[in-house]
Amino acid sequence: MSDLYFWSKLYTSAVLETDLRKLPLRIREAEWAIRERLSSTMPIDLAERQIIVGARVRLKELHSERIAKAIVKEITGRPLLLAFVDLLRKFAKLLDLFVARLHL
Repeated sequence: MSDLYFWSKLYTSAVLETDLRKLPLRIREAEWAIRERLSSTMPIDLAERQIIVGARVRLKELHSERIAKAIVKEITGRPLLLAFVDLLRKFAKLLDLFVARLHL
């Protein structure tokens, strides 16, 4: 792959990154490389320009997906789960009291 398409190597690294902790860095690297390519004095043909537009859109989507996954992880994390279990235990105690009163 020529140096003209160096940005695509970094873009591919971002798209294929599975470690959510490393993904922000991969996205920033790819965005930087695309900006460098766009500011380059080397001409950009229509095909590459269209690919760059698509790549920039996908990088924004990756960023949004990462944020969404982080929110889901926080919401479904252990502290929330423990709070839910505690709530279920309290509900079970209330239910036991209610049933006991019915039998009086």
